[in-house]
Amino acid sequence: MTIAFVHGNPETSAVWGPLRAALSELEFTDTVALSPPGFGAPVPAGFMATPLEYVDWLANELEELAHPVDLVGHDWGAGHVAGLAAARPDLIRSWAIDVAGLLHPKYEWHDAAQAWQTPGIGEDVIESMVATPKSDLAAVYQAMGVSEAIAADFASAMNATMGTSILRLYRA
Repeated sequence: MTIAFVHGNPETSAVWGPLRAALSELEFTDTVALSPPGFGAPVPAGFMATPLEYVDWLANELEELAHPVDLVGHDWGAGHVAGLAAARPDLIRSWAIDVAGLLHPKYEWHDAAQAWQTPGIGEDVIESMVATPKSDLAAVYQAMGVSEAIAADFASAMNATMGTSILRLYRA
């Protein structure tokens, strides 16, 4: 049995490190952390970072894994997992997400998401995030409860590619 994890925004697969380590201690050793394009992974040519493209990306990733697959999504990874569960249930044995509210038609986006969705403002916010010194950005993540090592990984991944992916995803 494979357990696959998909992270969200603005994160990297490092978010899954502690959980995967704990699972390994319990002898769940067949785990994989998948990084969506633009979020700690390269962006393929022509990839526009739409929700449907992320579902296709995830389907392709899962097709390469040993089956059955138990799939777990966090934040936007949850959105990708829910989309995959609807489109390709044949690829998974089970699935779990942490923000099921995303599926509700009246879901209200958080303040940062609303800023990213707004032309002009979103670009300004992303520009500021990319320009923030990595140590300062890591400190922001740590203030939210992220460990020092994972915060540093998140901060190092915040670049123009991730910024473009954020804007495209939230506006799609």
